[in-house]
Amino acid sequence: MEKVELSQLFTEENKYRYDSISINNEFAKMIISSIPENITQLEKAIYVYIKLCKLLSYDDEFLLYITRALSKKEMSSTNHTKIDNLANINESNNSVVCWEFVAIYGKILSMIGINSYVYDTELFEDAPVEVVDEREYFEQRYGKWHPGFAVNVDNQIFSISINAMVGDLSLAKHNYELKEIKSLHNDEEEKKKFKETINKVYGMVTNGAEIKPYNFEKEVDDYIEITDNLRPVKIEDKIAIFFSKVKQSEFLGLEFINDVFLLGGNIFNEKELKDNCFATIIGKRFLEEQKKSIPIIVFAINKTSIKDNPNENEYYILEGINGLVPISLQQLQESFNIGEFRYFADGNRVPGILEGVRHNANSFFIC
Repeated sequence: MEKVELSQLFTEENKYRYDSISINNEFAKMIISSIPENITQLEKAIYVYIKLCKLLSYDDEFLLYITRALSKKEMSSTNHTKIDNLANINESNNSVVCWEFVAIYGKILSMIGINSYVYDTELFEDAPVEVVDEREYFEQRYGKWHPGFAVNVDNQIFSISINAMVGDLSLAKHNYELKEIKSLHNDEEEKKKFKETINKVYGMVTNGAEIKPYNFEKEVDDYIEITDNLRPVKIEDKIAIFFSKVKQSEFLGLEFINDVFLLGGNIFNEKELKDNCFATIIGKRFLEEQKKSIPIIVFAINKTSIKDNPNENEYYILEGINGLVPISLQQLQESFNIGEFRYFADGNRVPGILEGVRHNANSFFIC
């Protein structure tokens, strides 16, 4: 398909009007009333995006569903696929998925006179090729498809993409630089100006708090170049520091899990994450209780090598408010066997756990 000029694609004529959807009016008013005075429309659009990222959270059970750790029948609720659920979402009832965030963001932008669009891309590509008809989107595609979303304001066109794992919904809450709001212009100078505007507006939202770099390794490399005061830190000390920081986290649900992985990436290098402090996210089902399934983290810890010295591996599960709990390899295997623990479809596998084994109270079989 031929490349489409953005100015011809995102026009006044095909902007989304959002007349067919309703969102929580008080929530929208609260967001709009917080926008600083005397800022540009582009700055307002970015402000609303960051504000929503700080207030809304990706639904952790829905993550289990899209990663196939949970079937639709096993979910406690399917409200996220219902367009009427938008009116229930606010700062306290704040669990969302990608299409809900996009609809709320777009509706608020329309209320302050800013144009937005849902668009299609070519297969395995990011660049927009066609704006989806608004009626078709809300009547046929909503709740079934990860939407591409663009904003056209003040001669700048940018996109956003909402993802569950270490996306802007988590990064914004930790005051990390954002990675899912991007200028769609090819001109590098325009992209640079857009990033500068993001940083300026971010400061408005955080009242001047420091915006931390997402690429922490680059900061470490820069520091190494300018200092001689470096000494190696033992792996057991790094592990102790890491778990101490984990216990201090103030977040819940997916925000907590993302916080843990951000901490891990900041403390351990790539080799240490493989050899000494392995972590993966899995799904936990409450087999005998009518409770919402949740994502948890499984750790395998070894001061020498997880792969080369498996008998020295120590295992832990991290489950929100229950904190860090040691678990034996046998207990871990049993939880997978009975279906209490489930892998994500493409998730990392726990070292030492056998796959394909399932049993119930009366049988033991291989599936």
